[in-house]
Amino acid sequence: MTSMVLKRVLQKGLLQPCFEWRVAGHSARIFPVCYRCHESAEGTSYFDLYHEWVEKFRKANIPEEYESAGFITAHLLGYKTFSVIPSRDLRRSVTDRELDAFRRMGECRLARMPIQYVIGDWDFGGVNLKMAPPVFIPRPETEVLVDHVKNEISKRVKAQSPIKMLEIGCGTGAITLSLLNAMQSVSLQGVAIDASEHAVGLTKKNAHHLNLSYSQNLQILHHKIGVDDDDVLMDLGPFDVVISNPPYIPTADMDNLPEEIARYEDHGALHGGRNGLDVVKAILSTCTKLLSKDGVLWMEVDSSHPRLINALFDDWKIDSHRDMYGVARFCRFLRSKDVDAN
Repeated sequence: MTSMVLKRVLQKGLLQPCFEWRVAGHSARIFPVCYRCHESAEGTSYFDLYHEWVEKFRKANIPEEYESAGFITAHLLGYKTFSVIPSRDLRRSVTDRELDAFRRMGECRLARMPIQYVIGDWDFGGVNLKMAPPVFIPRPETEVLVDHVKNEISKRVKAQSPIKMLEIGCGTGAITLSLLNAMQSVSLQGVAIDASEHAVGLTKKNAHHLNLSYSQNLQILHHKIGVDDDDVLMDLGPFDVVISNPPYIPTADMDNLPEEIARYEDHGALHGGRNGLDVVKAILSTCTKLLSKDGVLWMEVDSSHPRLINALFDDWKIDSHRDMYGVARFCRFLRSKDVDAN
């Protein structure tokens, strides 16, 4: 039916409008939602719940209310996103148990819990990871870092086998596990460390979940860089590639964190000291002992850091790279003596 014909039909009262335009789903596409067509024949449908909780989130000023309700709906129906749920599933009546589950998750989101913690898992770099507070939630920008490291490893395959990789501050295990999963044809040995026992436990859980916990290719250790004895890591090295997404938020910015982050995520995984470089400095100091000849360090940093880092650390050759938003977010470090030797 063309828009002109539809307009005339509505004007004559021959057809009652049963739709309105909404933005829904994580892709933020605008599309018509037909409430009449999604009505359940019996009781409350999933679409009823979705619409009810969108309104609750909106009234409570919860950010991304459509996405929040959509992810909860999709999760309970066994889908990744709201946009792929078939209409027949949205029309289905919910059971009492499903209604309770939706309400519990909705209440958590009303309390500003991040949606990743609410549904308990999240996709990153081609793998599905379990999520649990207070372990740091991997951000989309970090997938760009993973792509840089993939390219780095691919260039080294012919010259070095196996390749030894260390991740400092593994959190959920997102970086290490996505790399091991994506590069199974490469002889890659990974070590993942974190200062948080919660993070170490969750990385082990995710490694087991992804069938990547075989000991000869992956070791996950509780270790704090700059505090614990580095002999353990030196015995496992030297490492050809070191990766880190360390705490790098400057002290002045910690008071401005979104409520979801401030309430639930581990501040130890976020706060990088006065100028955000405390942990960055500790990593660079330690890596002088851990990197192999021609070894490389990739690090995610604050957008203000690349210029500071170049000024402060002249014993490293440093290249900065941008994320998908055009922000200088990643630094590649080579020791100057290795560069001079080549």
